[in-house]
Amino acid sequence: MNTLETIAEIERLLAGLKQALTAGQDGTPTHDTQPIEIVNPEPTTPGNGPVFGAQGIAERGGLVSNGAIKLGLEYVSSGNETLQLIAIWTTEFGSWEPHGGDYDIPQWARDKYLSRMPLTGGDHHMYALVLGNDGAQLSGKRVKFESRDGQSLEKTTNSRGFAEQEVYGSSSFVPERGEHGGWSFAPVGGETLKGFGMPSKRHVSVFGVWKER
Repeated sequence: MNTLETIAEIERLLAGLKQALTAGQDGTPTHDTQPIEIVNPEPTTPGNGPVFGAQGIAERGGLVSNGAIKLGLEYVSSGNETLQLIAIWTTEFGSWEPHGGDYDIPQWARDKYLSRMPLTGGDHHMYALVLGNDGAQLSGKRVKFESRDGQSLEKTTNSRGFAEQEVYGSSSFVPERGEHGGWSFAPVGGETLKGFGMPSKRHVSVFGVWKER
């Protein structure tokens, strides 16, 4: 066998090997021609997702006080939650009277929610009010309060639709230094309000209102 015949024989063997690798006995391709099933990831669980500044609530039509923005409050939303934050505000020394202080209640919050949340004069508390899609106050809804240092507490909304949790001096932080408080809270199935604590140990409370989508 001369050189040309040897090269021809090698090429023939290579062609046969290639066909064997890419075809079955009937000459059809052996690779799977069925479409590949795309498996969607599990939806983001409540409490996980992108983090937004509190002013984002106002940008989508909700109500946010200047005190909430000054605190540097944030909310977590995956977009899949059944309960959406619609309002956030603060009070200082438990007062529902607006006096123009940094963390005083705004007039709109007093006008809209005082009758819904009587006896909420705690001066270093977190309050969660839960509403149905018709605006009715929902009792018996579970609300989770969690701290950065591992505390996890669960309350249920009372007959007026709100739950509360006190915080203490150990939660103090300084917003002016860009710090964020270590407490977060949310009704089960709701967007999470986060970043609360006592700013420089001032007696400030925060209120969040959630409504069914």
